[in-house]
Parts: sequence; structure tokens; C-alpha cells
Amino acid sequence: MSVIQGTLLSKNYTHFTIVNADGSVLVSLEGAALAGRCMPFDTVSYNGKVCSLVKARYSPLRIAGTLVLNSKMRYGQTSRGVPLYLFHPENPAYPMAIVGSSSKDTSQNQRVFIEYTEWKGALPQGIIIQHYGPAGTYAAEEAVAHAVSQPPLPKQKTGHGGDIPLLLPQHIPTLTTSTWVCNIDPPGCEDIDDAFGLEPTAEEGVYNIHILIAAAAAYIQPGTPADATAALRSATLYTPGGTPLQHMLPTDFATAAASLKADGKPRPTLAWSFSYDTKTRTIGMYHGFHLVLTKNHNSYSYDRVESEAPTWAVAVLRSLTRTLKGNEDDPHSWVEVAMIAYNEALAGELRSRGIGVLRTHNAADAAHLKAYSRLGGPALAKYALQSARYISPQAERTNHDGLGRDLYTHGTSPLRRYADLYNQQCMLAALYPDTYSVPAEPFDSAFHNKRGSALKTYARALHFLECIEGESKTLEVTIIEVCKEKEKLKIWVPAWELVLTWRHPPEELLKENTIGVCAKVRYYLNKNAPSMKERFVMECVA
Repeated sequence: MSVIQGTLLSKNYTHFTIVNADGSVLVSLEGAALAGRCMPFDTVSYNGKVCSLVKARYSPLRIAGTLVLNSKMRYGQTSRGVPLYLFHPENPAYPMAIVGSSSKDTSQNQRVFIEYTEWKGALPQGIIIQHYGPAGTYAAEEAVAHAVSQPPLPKQKTGHGGDIPLLLPQHIPTLTTSTWVCNIDPPGCEDIDDAFGLEPTAEEGVYNIHILIAAAAAYIQPGTPADATAALRSATLYTPGGTPLQHMLPTDFATAAASLKADGKPRPTLAWSFSYDTKTRTIGMYHGFHLVLTKNHNSYSYDRVESEAPTWAVAVLRSLTRTLKGNEDDPHSWVEVAMIAYNEALAGELRSRGIGVLRTHNAADAAHLKAYSRLGGPALAKYALQSARYISPQAERTNHDGLGRDLYTHGTSPLRRYADLYNQQCMLAALYPDTYSVPAEPFDSAFHNKRGSALKTYARALHFLECIEGESKTLEVTIIEVCKEKEKLKIWVPAWELVLTWRHPPEELLKENTIGVCAKVRYYLNKNAPSMKERFVMECVA
């Protein structure tokens, strides 16, 4: 067979696929030996016998997991006499490793962060970079959840963003002084991607509307260190409450240099502009996408924009929102429908030019959605929805069923999400080819789809940890799926609004006719299990 090259993916370091940049499977492999000691997300070549490394995704590779100290098994010792133990990665896509530890307390397993160093024997070896604490403690589990959600890169330091130069075409226009500009964001938001520009025209009731997006790509050029780091991070990581834990871009760049803060400083934006008639509620001439220098003097929270912004501006935004089929009474909707319209228009430009990346979403299976709605209402029904995916602009099917759009993409959050930055780089290169260059590397859809899942998992992991810290250790659950072959159930926990897997439940529950059955369970943590999924144990309450 001919040599195949692509990205190596796995869920358990036993079953592998090699995919291209669009995520299409090129070949499936069975057995760790065929991976040739390459790691998930590495670029590899496969000659029909074994994989060879083309380019490592992460170097060095650092991951979090459990060091199994509470076991009689030892795997030798280092040259300095330090005992070697088995390390279980929290992400089972990676192989187990042999790691040294001089810990005197071997009564409990430890949560640690390691670096793979070499691979000479049956398993790779590693060294401990950081100790998180005993397995099962809240602090240690929270640290692992954070580590798993992030790529193994050093933290960004403040003071670095000012070193990124701004590159602009000659004679870039500035928004007219008559254009009223504002951003609407949660209180305390610093990484401001978007703003509105409302420009009155000579005709009464007619405005030029500018949807203004921070032109991060005017700073972050393709292939630069800042671009490469952003690609690996994929997106900014936030706490469930919305506080940024790790910015995708250097902190002071995302929160100051490129942020559309209301300080009156001129900053480049990639604007999408059109005329709008408030009398007829119709959108007129489209002026398309273009770079423009923007000075923002007005910032409002969602709760206060209607009372603090000029009355005429509020009326225009309410009218526009209604035209775009949003809820004019909700300022969140003002922003949401405007960003959706921007992304839809950008998708059309990218598709017509064959550049960038699109976003697709398949509708939920009707039977699945109906069953989940019946068993747990809207809170459970959301678990029946499929995840959206990044795809090539040349893809045959591009629909985003969740939004009811034929074309859609991400372009309104270039300070927070790499797909948006990448699309902006592509658009600037198309609009201003004498100033900006086209990204040399294709967008790695498979990688960024996986990273998106990891970021969502972090919020769920923190919610789960908070739930199990509660005083009550009994739960009312509903069986929603049965997998008898693997001896597990999928259950709905209404009190936590979580779907969990119940491994090895009582035999009488492993029947198809138990779907919808409610049960009372008691749970506890087996601190000797290698991962949180295996550590959480449930049993029926008689």
C-alpha cells in the first residue's frame, strides 16, 4: 500500500485512526504496536506495517494522571535507587508510563503531572513535574481537571503581548466621528472581541450598521510563535463562572492591545457593514468586510445598556434585533443575533473563495431526542444533541442544523478561539494580499474538534466535583440507556443535571425493559482506582 500521512487519533491507545486535516479517516489500526510509539495528535506516516513520526504535536509531552503507589507492584528503580511505579494518564488516549517517586507514603495513590522522557521498553518512562495531592481530594482532582483541559504548554506571561507588531495596509480608513460605538459584555470582561458601530446617514431613520470584530489577525501573523501557541491552545479556558483561567493569546494582548475596550484608542477591526432602515425594518445595501480603525468610548453590561445608552441607539439595536429574528427585549439577543449574522456572512465569503474553515452541525436523532425529553425533560434532552464540527469550505454538506443555516462559521471571537483567528487571517490575506499572507498550514479540524470537547469537559468535571462534595451520598437516578455487553448503564441524575455511566450495576438492571426505571443509589469514591471515572462507584440502596 502507498504511504499514508495524517494525524494519529485514539481513545485508548489500542484502537487508532489516522485522519486528514478535515477529520476524514484514512486508515484504522488495531494494536499499540502499530502506533510505533507515536502519540495521539502527532503527525505520522503509515507504511502498512507501522507508524513513523513526522511531527510531534507536543514536545515535550506533559499530562496529568494517577501515580499508583498503593500497590505491591514495583517496576524497578532509577540509577539513584528511586522506586519506579505505574502511572495511569487521566486521558486514556495516552499510554501508561513508568515513573519514579521517592514518596514515603505509599498508602494512597497520588495525582501528579508528568513529562514523558523516553521510550525504550514496553512502556514509556516519565518524570514528575508537579504533585497535585492524594487521589480523591478536591484540590487534586480540580488540578487534574484543569491540566487535562489544557495542552502541555507553559503558561503565558503578562508583558509579552506588547512585543507583537501591528501590520496594517496603507490608508486604512477610520470610522467617522458621527459613528456611535459600544460594546456590550458582562461586568469585568477584558478580552472584548466585538462591538457595534451605528452611523446615521442623511436619510432619516437609515443607518450604516458596522459589526466590529477585533482584528487580531492584523497582529498575529500565520506561522509566528504566537500563532503556533494559539493553535495548540485552540481557545481560552474559562471557569464555569466565566473567569479566564488561561488566555489563548498573550494575556495583555487579549485584554489590552487588541481588545476593543472603551478607552478611545484606535484599534483595527474587521468590520461587516450594511445599511439598515428602521422605518421599514429592512437591511439595504451590504458594504461587505473591510478593515477599519475603531475608537470605542462606550461600554455597557447586559443589565444596564438599555438604561445607560442613548435612547436612539437602543431603539436602533432593538429594531435590528427584531429584523434578525432575535428577542428585542433581551440585550443578550442583540449581541447573539448580530454575531450569528456576521458569522453567516463570513461563511459565505470563505466558501466562495475556498478558504478558511466552516462549522457544521447535524440535527439530533429524532427518536433519541424524544426519548430523552420524555425521561428527563429539557435538561436531559440537551444531551441528545450532537456536537458541532469544523469542516473544509469545500465540504459537500455544510448545514448548521442547530442554527438553521446553510452556511456557518466562527469569526467573531478571534481573541478567544483559534478557528476565528484562522478565518480572519484567511480573509485579510484575501482582501489585502499585498499586506497579509495566507496561512501555510491547513486548519486541523480533527485536532480542534477534540480540543473543543476537552474544554467543555472541564466545566462538567468541575460541576461533578462540586456535586460529589455534597453531604448526601444517595441519589435518585433514571436509567436512560442499557449496554448489556459492556455491563454498564447510562443514567440521568436530575439533582445534578448530569448523565453518568454506571459500571457493573446489578444484573437485573441490565435489561432493555429497564429504560425509564428509577432507582435509588449510594455512591462512594474508590481512591485506589486510577481515574475519576473508575473511582466513582455506585450501588443500589435496598
